[in-house]
Amino acid sequence: MSYVRKTMTLVEEIGYSVDTMKREETNKLYQFDDIDIGTPLHRDVRNAIETDIWKQAPELKDKMPDDWCRHEDSVKVRFISSDEAKSVDMDFEVSNEDKVKCPPKFDRWDRVKIPEQDMTPLMKKWIEDRHIQSFKRQETQDMFDGIKKQLIAFMGKHASLNTAIKELPELEMYVPQPYLDRLAEETVKHKKVSPLENDDDDDEVKVDVEAITRAAIAHRITSSTK
Repeated sequence: MSYVRKTMTLVEEIGYSVDTMKREETNKLYQFDDIDIGTPLHRDVRNAIETDIWKQAPELKDKMPDDWCRHEDSVKVRFISSDEAKSVDMDFEVSNEDKVKCPPKFDRWDRVKIPEQDMTPLMKKWIEDRHIQSFKRQETQDMFDGIKKQLIAFMGKHASLNTAIKELPELEMYVPQPYLDRLAEETVKHKKVSPLENDDDDDEVKVDVEAITRAAIAHRITSSTK
């Protein structure tokens, strides 16, 4: 086994590995597609939008000549939940062949507000699903941020990758392959040198081994099934 000295570059690249895992895992959890045209959900949202923008004079919607109205292929919407944290903003889009008929004074920059009491079950489920994904995304980000902090602190206690991995074999899952390849190289025996090692129990670094192992393994499994 070759001796691999701990450098700031090595520590930074371990941090980058954690960041890459975090980005890839959160992207898997946070994939909001547009509401597909032609689906029951799309029809529900469109009806709610038209009801709101014509609420001052709903009887005029079908009577007012098309030339007097505005026709928009995108409408800004805010779904207002009873729990404000779950409220959602989006741009609702329709086809160019079937634009939303709006009152003459409607401004495309206006945001249509749909309160929870006016939402259909499909709309409520869509919003709840988004909230669940957002929660899981934040939970995943926090987990990887914690792992990064722990591993960087742990590396600060070691002068070499050799001693770090000897104490925490699970660290290998976050070390870039070129460093592991160097570590595996045959070499002559070196004189034991550890000028930066610190065995002071008062400065012991706590590492959640179960968490870093579970996160890395889960990431490998999901990545291999792409």
